Amino acid sequence: MSEEDEETMDDEAALNQVIQVEFEARTPEGGDFDGIKQLLQQLFLKAHVNVSSLAEIILQQSHIGSVIKQSEVPEEEEMEDDDEDVVFGVTTTINITEKKDMSCIKQIITFLMDKCQRFGTNETVKIFENLLSRDKDCANNVGFILSERFVNIPVQISAPLYENLCTEMRAANEKQQKFLFDHYIIICKTYKAECKRGKKTTTTDVYSNPEEDLFDQEALASFEYSVAGEADSGLDGNWDSEEEGMKPFRRVLIIPEIGRASCRERV
Repeated sequence: MSEEDEETMDDEAALNQVIQVEFEARTPEGGDFDGIKQLLQQLFLKAHVNVSSLAEIILQQSHIGSVIKQSEVPEEEEMEDDDEDVVFGVTTTINITEKKDMSCIKQIITFLMDKCQRFGTNETVKIFENLLSRDKDCANNVGFILSERFVNIPVQISAPLYENLCTEMRAANEKQQKFLFDHYIIICKTYKAECKRGKKTTTTDVYSNPEEDLFDQEALASFEYSVAGEADSGLDGNWDSEEEGMKPFRRVLIIPEIGRASCRERV
């Protein structure tokens, strides 16, 4: 075998090598700001929401929620590319009732109500107005769930993340912090996959975070809107939405209190 053939085989072996990477949840820290901001931008895309301010809120309440990072690698196994400080995901909850007067929260509420009025049913609009109204004191505390991660992160990580989130919220509530919620709002990244069989075309909803399909099944109200003109980047997948028949959407859910609802237990 020639030296050139050996080099070719080595290159092919390197390409086919499966790299095992482990991830873990950590407390958000100041150095995570850019990574969290990037993940939030993937959710809101071109929406008029100050994701920098939203990232700052997440860091200010660092005792609530987690970021996903690569597990520490022994020195002898370290690769040239160091991903230890990359934020691969974030899961947290923000009390948008208590923080409704903050600028970025106002922007989120305005954005959600605008989309709801355009794409939701009359009944759905009434439900969202009741929860998000800023004209009167609302008896309900509403939590805004943020759960963003790279598309290649295993879905199995979601269960311990939500368990940990619920534990942290209970502990914070025992300290008289307002993290006991009656309802939650979550924006899910979804895609409509079109499949043509003969003259029939069927559409299937695909969730970027598969566990959110379970939340949808428990939703008290929901609406969706297209983001086809605001293409997602590689954080959320590298497919061409038109070529693969995958049309990007956002689906907004109101779900029950996850500490007592079956949706958390089914994640």
